[in-house]
This record gives sequence, structure tokens and C-alpha cells, in this order.
Amino acid sequence: MYSTQPSYWEKTTFLSNIDIAIVGAGLVGTSASIYLKKKYPKAKIIIFDRAFIGSGASTKNAGFACFGSISEILEDLKVMSHDETFSLVDRRYKGMLNLLDLCGADKLDFQQKCGFEVFSATDHDHAVECIDQIEYFNAQIKGMTGLEQTYKLDNTTIASNKLNNISTCIVNQAEGQLHPGKMMQRLYTIAIELGVLFYNGIEIRSFEDGNKGASLNLSNGWSVQTNKLLIANNGFASKLVPALELEAVRNQVIVTDQIPNLSLSGAYHMHQGYFYFRDIDSRVLIGGGRHLDKVGETTNTFGNNTLVEAALIELLDTVVLKDLPYKIDYKWSGILGVGPNKQPIKKQHSENIFLAVRLGGMGVALGSLLGKEIAEMI
Repeated sequence: MYSTQPSYWEKTTFLSNIDIAIVGAGLVGTSASIYLKKKYPKAKIIIFDRAFIGSGASTKNAGFACFGSISEILEDLKVMSHDETFSLVDRRYKGMLNLLDLCGADKLDFQQKCGFEVFSATDHDHAVECIDQIEYFNAQIKGMTGLEQTYKLDNTTIASNKLNNISTCIVNQAEGQLHPGKMMQRLYTIAIELGVLFYNGIEIRSFEDGNKGASLNLSNGWSVQTNKLLIANNGFASKLVPALELEAVRNQVIVTDQIPNLSLSGAYHMHQGYFYFRDIDSRVLIGGGRHLDKVGETTNTFGNNTLVEAALIELLDTVVLKDLPYKIDYKWSGILGVGPNKQPIKKQHSENIFLAVRLGGMGVALGSLLGKEIAEMI
């Protein structure tokens, strides 16, 4: 265990003259550090994270470069206005482009294989509702993507990907998929080359704002001063700021072994995005299902949920890999930050403290843009 008292040498080097401290070494925090370092090249910027990498959701997500299926956006319209909803869709799309520009598409294994929303025969009425909205949605989104048909009905995809018990497929031609591990690896490389410092394995227990900046109380008993503080740890932020309209929720993910001649290609959503699956390195990644146990999955603790896992396996067996042998090679969970709507929280909390949290399950799309926007505020 590390000493609870810093030495004079530590206090006057590692812990002194901090211009900006960032809580959270995930997509938002690291992106913000890059933009802040470009804005203030001489600033001493430190990212604190309780793990050795930022792993709440940034390296735990499914790698969907998506901005919203029709059913998901229809759900958003129930709790947000038309302008708020499509403004958020626009930010998601711009955020995807921003991430690719910041990191380089080739560094992320980005593949624009399209996004697909699929419906089972028992979900016929919902499918019809979404099909009826295709023309309207294309008109709303044309100015964002530049495509005449961002969304289109294409049931031929069902057979070509050998999906079973699926009757309807709506394609989003502007979506794709990427590798979240390589995404964060690239962001860390850029940040480190700019001179951002990472202090890993340290949890921020509390903070206070004051006339001379913010004070951070660390898990090892140390106290650190910083001129400005950015809290960017998404679903875990409510531990530091309990008054936030933010809940931590868990999402399950499993990945199969490599499957010879796998037909599946692209990123797929079902049930308003609560289920999702994609191909990765001749494997199938499948995840989601937290709607099956909302109480159990409303948690900031990593772990497996046997009920949700059984539902994911059933989906593999009946829809994605029916009659094909496979084994499960990987299982994990990630922690998301959600609220009463999908709008992220981006604000000045007090004189020297800023918040950039609550990505609503759209971290890949929104993360780098949110980091850029909050950097402009600091």
C-alpha cells in the first residue's frame, strides 16, 4: 500500500502547479485533455483514474459508430422535443466524424459496414411504425449526412447475413463500427505526446471548490490542489456529485470464438437498441439486455447477470447463429451513465469545476465532441 503522506519531493513535483485536473481517463476525459493541451500548450494537465485504463464504458462498449436507429429516435421524441431530439442526432453524427478526424479512421479499425435495425415477426407492428417513418427521418437527417436515403428498407440483408426469425430490416447507410481498445490507445498516444500526464490507480473520493482553485481528496489520503477541475467519469460521476440527474447502469457483452465463414457483417440493433450484435474478427459480439432486469442492472458494480446472459445466448441460438456450433470466449460488463433523457450533461458546476458526463449509451458518437465542447468552456 502506498504511503498516506506525500514526501516533500512528491508534493513539489508531481502534486504541485496543476493547472487542470481531469477525473476519468475515458473517451471524454482524454479527448478533453487533448483539446485543452492544444488550447493551453504550457498548462500542466493531469488525468486521474482509479483503474490502469479508463474502463467504465470506453473500453467496454461494443464499438458501434452509430447515431440512432429509427426506433431509438422515436423513443427519444417521447421525452424530448423535435428540435432537441434531432439536434442531439446531429451532435452524435458530428461527434462520430470528429472522432475519426481526431484519431484517424485507420487507427480505429473503422469500417463503414452500415447499421441495421432488425425486427422479429412478433414485432410486426413496431416494424411497420418505423418503416412508415423512413421518408420523414431521411428528410430530417439529409442535411446532416448528405445522403438522400440515410435509412432504407432492405430485407435482402436478412438472408445474406443468415439471420433467423427476423422479418424486417432497416439499414442506416451512414453508420459503422470500430475497435474501442484501439480508439483509447490512439487517444492516449496523442495526449501523452502533447504532454498530458496520467495518474492511474487513484480514486478521487471528494472535492471542494475555493477561491484559489479546487481541492481533491484522493483515495490514498493525499490532498491535491488544481486551478480547474473537470469531472468526466460518466456513470461514476454521481458518487462525486450526488445531486446529478444521473444513474449508473450496467451492460452485458459476450463474444464468441472464431466462426469459419461467418456470414454476419455490420452492426445490428433490436428492441430500441437494448439488444445489439456485430461481427469482429470472424466472431460475433452480442450485448445489451439491461431492460430485462432494470433493477439489477442499475448499478455501478461490474459483474455478470445470469438472466441477461441467458437472453443473449438465446438470441445467438435463435437469430444470429441458429444451428451453428460456437463457444463463448469473452464475457464482460461496462458501466453507462443515463438520465431522464439522452442529453449529456455539459456545464460549469461552480467557479472552478466543470462537468462532462451522462453519455446515455452513445459515448462513441458523443465522447470526443463532448470533450472538445467542455474544453472550449474551460
